[in-house]
Amino acid sequence: MTQTLNIAGASLLALFIAGISPNAYAAEPEMPSTQNIINSLKPKPVEMDMGRTRSMGKLRGVTLEGPTQLPSLDMYITFNFGSAELTIDAKQELTKLGKALLSNELMAFSFELSGHTDAVGSDEANMALSKKRAQSVKQHLVQTFGIEGPRMMTKGYGESQLALPSDPANGKNRRVQITNVGAK
Repeated sequence: MTQTLNIAGASLLALFIAGISPNAYAAEPEMPSTQNIINSLKPKPVEMDMGRTRSMGKLRGVTLEGPTQLPSLDMYITFNFGSAELTIDAKQELTKLGKALLSNELMAFSFELSGHTDAVGSDEANMALSKKRAQSVKQHLVQTFGIEGPRMMTKGYGESQLALPSDPANGKNRRVQITNVGAK
């Protein structure tokens, strides 16, 4: 009993030292602001390792930008179980996304809207539902914000990419991911 308490105490101490609340993973994810969405979806340059040769010597005052990573953002756009209908909370979050996609920083880019489900139900039903969820998000963004449909392609992943693989039935697996796929 004492050993169990010591282990539990040591675990809590380790979390405290690491700056992690013991309930950090139980809390709902904080929804990003419009500016945070923009910052998350803007491409970021990837550092290139050019290596050095004797003939190159030192590179001074030279900035090298290589290919960019495709930034993505998991948004917990909520859906009721077995439904592709957007909830009131989902529409509020999509307001932030809609404003972000209309911003000057993101206007030149196209995006993939990826629908995901939990692992309850058949693979076929989940695949169809994930596609419908991505389509619902796209339809809302087009109708509500006038975002050009061709800027957003949709794809369903069903239950193949769970956000919480250790809890396949968890509602947090029912989400839409937004990925910047490059210039339109």
